[in-house]
Amino acid sequence: MLSTGLPAWVVLSGVALAFSLLGVAMGAFEPGLLAALYSRLAVIRPVAPCGFAVFDRELATTIYLNDDDAPSKWRNLYAIVRSEHYAKSDIEYADLRFADRIVIKPVHPLTTSAAVMHPNLPPAQITN
Repeated sequence: MLSTGLPAWVVLSGVALAFSLLGVAMGAFEPGLLAALYSRLAVIRPVAPCGFAVFDRELATTIYLNDDDAPSKWRNLYAIVRSEHYAKSDIEYADLRFADRIVIKPVHPLTTSAAVMHPNLPPAQITN
């Protein structure tokens, strides 16, 4: 990187562009989808054996995906983000590499508790 004589950010931008073009060539990204997402993407790096780790600027999270049905899973992820009202930095990571599912790990786990049901009993008298 330093032996090229170019600033590091220029070299890294070229590497990111090369990986995005590789993703289009492999069919992992549709050109239209990549163009729409270009402003959101900061870093694209390969993950063995045939996947990518993409940093999303708007969500401030890493998204893992592979070349199997990535465009539709990417759209589904954004639909989930909108419906669940996730904001920037709410998601630790999202993994789209699994068949028929999207895994989202929130930064703060969602807690739910069942409502405590008290039967309508008359108050007991204390007799001591």
